[in-house]
Amino acid sequence: MRQLIFAILSFFLLTIPSLHAQTDTSPYASRIISKIDTSKSGELFLIQEVTVHAPVEDLWHAYSTEEGWRSWSTPLVQMEFKVNGTILSNYNVSGSIGDSTTNTLRIINHVPFRILTLQADISKNWPEFMKEDVDDLYNVNIFEALSDNKSRLTSYGIGYKNTDKYQQLMGFFIKGNEWSFHKLLQYLEEGIAAVWE
Repeated sequence: MRQLIFAILSFFLLTIPSLHAQTDTSPYASRIISKIDTSKSGELFLIQEVTVHAPVEDLWHAYSTEEGWRSWSTPLVQMEFKVNGTILSNYNVSGSIGDSTTNTLRIINHVPFRILTLQADISKNWPEFMKEDVDDLYNVNIFEALSDNKSRLTSYGIGYKNTDKYQQLMGFFIKGNEWSFHKLLQYLEEGIAAVWE
């Protein structure tokens, strides 16, 4: 469920009292920024940004290959990385790809080293109100090379309605994504691949 929350696209945003969640007290905390904005039409946008001391090619590799994904995101993954392809993943080490705990992300589009747009298939494990909005929920990830050895990922979660249910859900998404970003930074900067138990 964590991975859905990397949704995106840029609209004209009006910053509302943003929700900043620094759940991480590690040296990485200041480089993981989370906030919630709203559009003129009232939709919520979850915007999360992480600065990485690694080339943008390494950051892209972490998202676009099974080896990279497995090193920081989920222990089980199967990819068909292309437009209209899929990323199948599973947080359950004793599970398998295709079982009831598999997460399916559809690759809507991508421009290598620049942009990756994902949409999650909402399964029976998701809240009913999200199932009703499934066609509106996307994750747009922007990859930027800041220098030869520094890059930035900005993730936009879009399509969320400005309701109490979604506002409560944002806290879960923020914590889950920040946890994932922490693992991403450890992998890219320290060479520490996640150990899945």
